[in-house]
Amino acid sequence: MSIAVVFIFCIPALVQHGMFLDGITYAAISKNLANGIGTLWQPQYTATFNQEFYGHPPVFFIIQSLFFKLLGNHFMVERLFSFGMLLLSGYALVLLWRTVTKPINLHQYAWLPLILWITIPQVAWTYTNNMLETMVSACSLFSIYFLYRSTHSKALLNIGLGTLCMWIAYGVKGPVGLFPLSFFIFHYLVFKRYSLRVTLGKTGLILVVFSLLFALLFVIQPQSLQAFSKYHNIQVISALQGTNEITASWYGALLPQLLGALAPLLILCFVVFIWQRRNYKAKGLSHSGSQVIVFFVLLGLAGSLPLMITLKQRLFYAVPSFSLFAFAAALYVVVYITNIPVLISKIAGYLALCIISVSLLCAIQSYNSYAKDEQLLNDIQALMKYVPPHTIVKCDTELAHNWKVIAYLQRYASISISDTVIESRYELSSNASKHLQAIHTKHIAFDSFVFFQKK
Repeated sequence: MSIAVVFIFCIPALVQHGMFLDGITYAAISKNLANGIGTLWQPQYTATFNQEFYGHPPVFFIIQSLFFKLLGNHFMVERLFSFGMLLLSGYALVLLWRTVTKPINLHQYAWLPLILWITIPQVAWTYTNNMLETMVSACSLFSIYFLYRSTHSKALLNIGLGTLCMWIAYGVKGPVGLFPLSFFIFHYLVFKRYSLRVTLGKTGLILVVFSLLFALLFVIQPQSLQAFSKYHNIQVISALQGTNEITASWYGALLPQLLGALAPLLILCFVVFIWQRRNYKAKGLSHSGSQVIVFFVLLGLAGSLPLMITLKQRLFYAVPSFSLFAFAAALYVVVYITNIPVLISKIAGYLALCIISVSLLCAIQSYNSYAKDEQLLNDIQALMKYVPPHTIVKCDTELAHNWKVIAYLQRYASISISDTVIESRYELSSNASKHLQAIHTKHIAFDSFVFFQKK
C-alpha cells in the first residue's frame, strides 16, 4: 500500500514539464557542470548571472551532474534524480523503522511511516520539484539510522557512518543538515541509558570525525576550502545578519506553517487518543514506546525549529524533519492497528494494486505534458530554432530580472541573457519596441517575449 501511495502522489507529477524556480536553477547548474561549464568547486549558473555560484555547497550539483552525464540533457534527468532520492529516503525510513521496532515485533509495519510521510503535501511537492531537501532528507535519515544502530552494536563504525551521512548533508545545504548532531543529547535526556560523560564523548566524536572529513577534503581538493568559505560568507553569515533574502516578517513565522503541514498527523494521533480513552480494552503504549516517540519528536524539532533563527524561512526547508514526525506518529498509531482483520488486509492489497495501475496510466497520459509554464516553455523551444546554445542574448531590464525566464533559458536552451551587453546579434524584449523593429531584419512576437535578430 505504501508503494501505491508513493506512486499516486509523485509519479504523475514527475513526468511533466514545469517546475518550481529553485529546482530549475539547480538542474541548470548541474547540467552545466556535466557539460564542462564551471568546475566542481566553482559551479556556473549562466554566462551573465552567477558565473560563480556559491549560493549553496556544491555536493548536490556534483551528484546530479553525474545523471546528466549518463542520461544527457533530457527533461526527465532531474526528475529521475529526485525519484532516486525519494527511493533512498523511503529505504532509509524503512531501515530505521525495522531497527527501532524489531524488539517489539512491529517491524512488518514499515509501510505505515512511509504512508504518513509521503501524504504530507509539502513532501511530495519537494520530491517533484528537484529541491535540495530531497538529498538532505535521505542523508539525514541514513545518519540517524546509523547513529541509532550505534546504541546497540559496533558503536565506532556506526557513529562514523552516521557522521559521514551528516557531512554529506552539510555539503548539500550547509548547517540545516547538522541536526543529527543532537542525537546523543536527546538520547541521554529521554532514555538515560548513558552517563552525561559518555553522551558528550559520543557527540564530541561526531564533531571530531566531521572535522577530519573536512580537513581531508581541503587537503585533497584545496579549491573546496574557498568554495565553502564563500558559501558561508554569502549565504550563512548574511542570513544570520538579516542582509540576505528575507521571506518572513517575524522569526516565528514558520511555526504556524509547520503546524499546518503536520495537522493531518496531529489530527490522526488525536483521533487515536480519543478512541483509546473510550475503548478501555484497547492496549495502550508502554513507557518505553512513549519514550521512543518523544525521542523522534525531539529530533524532528531539531530539524525544524532552528530554521527560525533567521528571517529567511520557507516551509520546504523543514521537509527533512517531516519524516521524523511521521515516524513518531506511526509509532503512536501502530499499536492500534496490529489487530486489523485479515480480510481488510487483503482488500487493502487489492486496492494498492489498483492505485498503482491508475498511477501508471496517469503517468503515461501525463508524460511530456505541462504541469506549469506551458507557454513559456513552448516559446523557449521555438526560440532554440533561431539562437544557438551558449549564446549571450541582449534583453531589456524587465526580462533581465525575470528569474523564471533566466532559469528555463539556461536549463533547456543553454542561453544566457543580459541587459548590459553592448553588442549582440540577438535581442529579447518584453514588448515589441518600434525602435528595435527598425534596426532588425527579423522580429517574432512570442507570448512570453519578443525576439529580434540583427540585419
